[in-house]
Amino acid sequence: MSTREAILEEARKQLNENGVANTSAKRVAEALGISDGNLRYHFRTKEDLIWGLYQQLVERFNVKFEVPENTIPSFQQYWEVNLYIFHQLDAYSFLMLDFAAIMRQYPRIHAHYRVLQKGRGEQFNALIEVWQGIGWLRTDLPESQYDQLHMHTNAFADYWVARAYILYEGSPRERIMVHVRSAFAQIVPYLTPSGLAEWQKVDQIKPT
Repeated sequence: MSTREAILEEARKQLNENGVANTSAKRVAEALGISDGNLRYHFRTKEDLIWGLYQQLVERFNVKFEVPENTIPSFQQYWEVNLYIFHQLDAYSFLMLDFAAIMRQYPRIHAHYRVLQKGRGEQFNALIEVWQGIGWLRTDLPESQYDQLHMHTNAFADYWVARAYILYEGSPRERIMVHVRSAFAQIVPYLTPSGLAEWQKVDQIKPT
């Protein structure tokens, strides 16, 4: 592991445990046994550290959002992508627990996130069109209803970590699974009978 990678990993650990307000670059350097100057060679400010971790998370998401052309994503894949995403969000929980504060305090992250969400919206719309084309999703609904679905799934993904921290008392694994199931179920009202049948196949066999 390079020095840069070690710094990011220690910063992620401390940020998850202590939050953004109670984590400093100095404490990260002390935990690694390196000088403050060495750390600042790689990350000049705490914002640079948080930006680096945010970029890590985005890169991990990008791996799962890249779908080969001319393929039809299944509900099994949809479940697996949701499971992966929620595990990653949990691994970077400080970003989600302090989500609004980070967006207000660090304009660079806020601006990037807004652009990112626009691209994710385009990917989501493309997925909806594919599933409508094969008869899994209803076509009798106003287009705005699918815009609302995208908004709901985004809001849930952005804030489930905070909700779980406040309300959920189960194990970390159970905490993730409960919320993945909820995210997976959000699409049910939009399914056709054949789409519901396909969805239920996955819902019945998915890991618990």
